[in-house]
Amino acid sequence: DSILHDRDLGIAGDRVSVLTPPQGAAILSGIQHTPFCGTGVTLEVRIDGERIPGREWTWQPNAILRTGKAGVWQSETLTVIPPKSNGCLMRMRFTNLSDRSIDAPVQIIVGGSVRKEKTWVFSIPPSGDRHFARTESENLPSGSLLRLIGASGDVEGGVVREDDPVCLAACSLPDLQWHRGMEIWETERTVKAGESLELYLAVHLDRISAETENEALRYLADPNGIISEAFDWLD
Repeated sequence: DSILHDRDLGIAGDRVSVLTPPQGAAILSGIQHTPFCGTGVTLEVRIDGERIPGREWTWQPNAILRTGKAGVWQSETLTVIPPKSNGCLMRMRFTNLSDRSIDAPVQIIVGGSVRKEKTWVFSIPPSGDRHFARTESENLPSGSLLRLIGASGDVEGGVVREDDPVCLAACSLPDLQWHRGMEIWETERTVKAGESLELYLAVHLDRISAETENEALRYLADPNGIISEAFDWLD
């Protein structure tokens, strides 16, 4: 089908669909996983406080490459959905075009909601009203984990049931700090003149389980293998 509006730009696999808005080169939103979960979660990666506006994008059914530029920063973001996956993987490169080193904050700004849907409709993302029962973050040697835990009913006192959905983000930066209330996941990196910062972000939507977390961490352990798997699926 034709993409009639920017808000419709996205990719899909055999289980998952996700929106990749072109107005930002490193934004992910509206992930849905049939048949029981939906989320309006938005994850926007910024470098040095900058949103990188999208300039160009190259699309395939389960992958999209977006490029952009803001000030001295140039970005390239590849987002893929591998086969039989409950999530997606983003590979981001931010290049410092200036003639000096920059101590740059790296931020992942979180918004939206996670909840169960009685009816899963591929073409209609759920609303972006906030509806987290709880948020949790954890730092591991292999990266950082952020659990955005939803609920199937009214949330009282942050009570979470085992079958409630979670949107799990796993980032290759191991020292991200979660600022609850501000909804920002943040660290800092020094990027030398002419060099690039590369990071990976895996996002999964499923029930709360160790299996979901292990799958996200597997994406970080072999990101290039996951990317190859996604493209091999199209052949």
